[in-house]
Amino acid sequence: MSQTYYGQILDQVNSVTENCGPVLLFGENIDNGSRISGLARGLNVNPAGRILNVGNCELTHIGVGLGMMMDGGNAVVFMKQLDFLLLGLDQMVNTFNFVRTARPVDSLGSFTIFVIVCDQGYQGPHSSMNSAGDFASLANINAYCLNGSDDAAHVVRGQFVT
Repeated sequence: MSQTYYGQILDQVNSVTENCGPVLLFGENIDNGSRISGLARGLNVNPAGRILNVGNCELTHIGVGLGMMMDGGNAVVFMKQLDFLLLGLDQMVNTFNFVRTARPVDSLGSFTIFVIVCDQGYQGPHSSMNSAGDFASLANINAYCLNGSDDAAHVVRGQFVT
């Protein structure tokens, strides 16, 4: 039986989160319901970490992740659609740029935004937004597009919870 693409990505994520030490994995419906359309189904974390379901407030999600990163922690927010990231864009651009002017980046923890393009067809034109590169350009951050299982293995192993 072949494994789904989500399953392959999840295996890569779990290979990191099961061994990386303290990490907070959070998002809307990450540990219940649809588990972000199945992306977080089977997500595991080590005993020092935590998986947390949070409410619908993307600006706060980005702020929490940046705050944990500034404190030396590791945080990962999972989002179902890239368009939700628009709601946290101010934090990504302005707060992170302020942080970079005040602290060396290598003194920070890590904050990963794990988002998928999920076009379900009936949620409006925004539901198929696929401009991760534009977000990366605005915020001066790296964005990685996982287009195959080899991409997932390489990027998650090298960039996820660094």
